[in-house]
Amino acid sequence: MVREGTALGSYVIEGYIASGGMGVVYRAQHRVLRRTVAIKVLQEAFARSPQVRQRFEQEAMVQANLIHPNIVPVTDFVSADGLVALVMEFVAGPSLDQVLEEEQPGPWAESNWLPMFARVVSGVAYAHTAGVVHRDLKPGNVLLDRAAGRPGIPRITDFGIAKLVSGSAPAATRAGSRLGTVPFMAPEQFRGELDVGPAADVFALGMLAW
Repeated sequence: MVREGTALGSYVIEGYIASGGMGVVYRAQHRVLRRTVAIKVLQEAFARSPQVRQRFEQEAMVQANLIHPNIVPVTDFVSADGLVALVMEFVAGPSLDQVLEEEQPGPWAESNWLPMFARVVSGVAYAHTAGVVHRDLKPGNVLLDRAAGRPGIPRITDFGIAKLVSGSAPAATRAGSRLGTVPFMAPEQFRGELDVGPAADVFALGMLAW
């Protein structure tokens, strides 16, 4: 964990937000611009692995090049004092997972979920057009931006295991490996196949809607 008040490049850590498989997300502020951001810091144990660090850098690159109103943009990459981190726009709101557990458990009326879901689909379709397959779509990776009120605008995040369908970036998986979240994984993804394409995200969207 990075303590509150720690300086990381041009940013100062202000508080903890959430933890993931390899990284911890903090609220931070740019020291000059006084702009609040979210910083995902790769845990030190993983930062020592060249393969994991390469994947983390790919995540930053992939998400930084996806410019869409329903995708959280990456704005910077920081390497300082043995830590590596990607900097994202701060989303003022909970994850869809939190909302489903704490605010609105159980089935939603179609008029409530369909407009939000359509925006998630729009973001995923844009990523596919850009040659990116997310491969870990789930409620925890959809943030609801409530800066303008409820229910909030969905913003897709966490492209840590995204696959570039085209381009020269290194592959993040090898045959037989499983990456993703089991309840939302397409059969080919669960089997650890290398040829996991946009159809896997479509499967995850179906599970998300269900």
